[in-house]
Amino acid sequence: MVMYIKGAYGVWADDLFIKALGDQTWARHIEWGLDLLWDAPNNHTKQSNGKYVVQAIELDTRMIIGDWKYHFGIQCNYATSTWDIWDNVNKHWLHQYNLPCQKWGPNTWHNVQFYYTIDNTYHYLHYIGMKIDGTQYWINKTVPAAWVPYSKQYLVQIEQDTDLNGDPWFLFVDQVHTAVW
Repeated sequence: MVMYIKGAYGVWADDLFIKALGDQTWARHIEWGLDLLWDAPNNHTKQSNGKYVVQAIELDTRMIIGDWKYHFGIQCNYATSTWDIWDNVNKHWLHQYNLPCQKWGPNTWHNVQFYYTIDNTYHYLHYIGMKIDGTQYWINKTVPAAWVPYSKQYLVQIEQDTDLNGDPWFLFVDQVHTAVW
């Protein structure tokens, strides 16, 4: 899959790909991953200040079970050089300073994999760990789920965020896989 975001969308723009996978609400374990590579047109991969045009690469999965949304949001945040996880209740990113984001440069493939669990009794999400290019990192963070109108849904989503100038760039995605149990 090729995703493209261009400056005409505006500053700090983002785009989002979503793949709904139906009712998987019986599952309490989620594993998912993919290969990715980014590049910018005409090799304009950096801003005039030398920073990459990528603001963040966000890789999410979401399960809605009844009235509860278990949104596992995680992003490689180029601005803070951290992996961030999403706080469903307070609706903001939590920087994980112990998990540095590698700020991947252009034209290199990377493999990312994530593992999560759901506590449907007390309505919590547990970010267990991730594997980046074969290196295991432990997240081990628990955040509360958010209340939403009743639904049954499982999906994965990929978001690309551009910089303060709205600079264009491509995101190439391959070998997307997910497993629930």
